[in-house]
Amino acid sequence: MVLRTLDADYRSFMALRSNGDKDAQPPGFKSKSHFTTMVYNQSGFRLRDGRIALAQYYKKDVSLVFDISADYITKNLGRIYQVVVSYDRGKYYLSMVHEAPEKPYEDNGLYQAIDLGITKTITAVNIQGKFFEAKNPRPDKYWNPQTDAIQSRRDHCKKGSNKWRHLHKTMKKKKKKCSNQIKNHQHKLSRKMVDNTRANTLIVGDLDVKEMLCLWKETRHASLEAYYGM
Repeated sequence: MVLRTLDADYRSFMALRSNGDKDAQPPGFKSKSHFTTMVYNQSGFRLRDGRIALAQYYKKDVSLVFDISADYITKNLGRIYQVVVSYDRGKYYLSMVHEAPEKPYEDNGLYQAIDLGITKTITAVNIQGKFFEAKNPRPDKYWNPQTDAIQSRRDHCKKGSNKWRHLHKTMKKKKKKCSNQIKNHQHKLSRKMVDNTRANTLIVGDLDVKEMLCLWKETRHASLEAYYGM
């Protein structure tokens, strides 16, 4: 799966280059000590007695057995297609792609279209012409000055020293808090939108994030030029 993932990354890079994207970069080098994800695709795992056990490729002394709620297995969990172990800032997460029962769809004639943006998180409109907008709370404006100050202090310490490790750990903790706050806001917002609409059909635009960022930078640069009379 590591080789297949690497092959998919290179195919994506070559496809972007062939389509004329000159800014596309090939996958960067990562050493064996840089753990990100471990993928089990349709094999290498076993579900039994409310636990999922994964095949161990290295570090045999580490048990790769995880508990899963019996109620969740009974109600929601069907055939498992893929299991992924990921690492994010000091913590490991296990995610599963599994079969779920389909709910019958009923078209009640009400629709709501959703458009995601950069400055505004959500812009939505329903079939009755009512608009809804939500802005990003931007917790990074609070956390970034703190992490930048800690990073500056860390860079003045000897790498690997006790002081350096303490500041590095503190910086990672604050970055994780910022990321968690953004994810928490997005989850609550999406849940609120689904619960508070009577529309059975939600339409979400297919976004090209890279093009959105480029267009936003060009618009911002043109606005600054007009403001300063350049």
